[in-house]
Amino acid sequence: MKCPVKGETTTIPAVMGEFCPACGEAILDAAESDRVMREMKAFAKEVNAAVVANPR
Repeated sequence: MKCPVKGETTTIPAVMGEFCPACGEAILDAAESDRVMREMKAFAKEVNAAVVANPR
C-alpha cells in the first residue's frame, strides 16, 4: 500500500485486507489497520523531520 506524505511516498508492505479493484479503497481488520496506521505515522514523522531540518 502506498503512503504519500508531502510529495514523498513509501510503500507499506504485505497489507492484508479487501481491496476495491475500481478505486483501490481498502477494508482492513482492526489489527491490520493499527499496523498500517503506525507505519503511516512513522513515515509522516520522518518526512516532517526532514522538512524541518532542510527547509526549502
